[in-house]
Amino acid sequence: MNLIKVLHETAMEYVDFADRAKKTGDVSTYSSLIKKAYLLEKEAAIKMFYQSDTKQNLWRFLLLKSAGWLALQAGNQEEAAYFVELGLNNQPPDEVKQQFLELLTEVTTTQSNTKDSFDGDNKPKTELPIQIKGILIQASADQKAIYLQDPHNQNTYIIHVPDHLINEIVKSYWSALVTIDGKTNPLGIITLEKIQLAA
Repeated sequence: MNLIKVLHETAMEYVDFADRAKKTGDVSTYSSLIKKAYLLEKEAAIKMFYQSDTKQNLWRFLLLKSAGWLALQAGNQEEAAYFVELGLNNQPPDEVKQQFLELLTEVTTTQSNTKDSFDGDNKPKTELPIQIKGILIQASADQKAIYLQDPHNQNTYIIHVPDHLINEIVKSYWSALVTIDGKTNPLGIITLEKIQLAA
């Protein structure tokens, strides 16, 4: 949580500097600072979404919403749509749900400039990279998934993997501390790209 807090607070500092630049008409500096703020807030939001416990539920969604707004300000409508979908698909608290809907309206308004960001069902195609470290504690061939447990906070993550790799992964990494590189989609599903022993 400390790292997440630092990422968020640093992002907000960049936002403050960006707003000052905007007021003086320095569009280039504004754009650069907003993009930096977004990258930090995106990292904080994704880390919080997958690492938080139920006591931090409201904070999880507030960070997702904040990252979505910053993505939009940074000109990345596709990733803004990703955060809207991730928020709305995971039962946000009522007080935040309306804010996601407002963000969705803003994203929809600008979608004409990024038509290729959406498929025929108006769903964003974006997947974002994610890295998770944990102990391999369970695997399911039926679900095509492995389960990692964070040794620090005991959170468990479900990682979807190609079914032909499950046996090899279990044989090589069972009960070991590993690092997973993967992708997370707007439904919050993590898919495996790479697994290795943690350093």
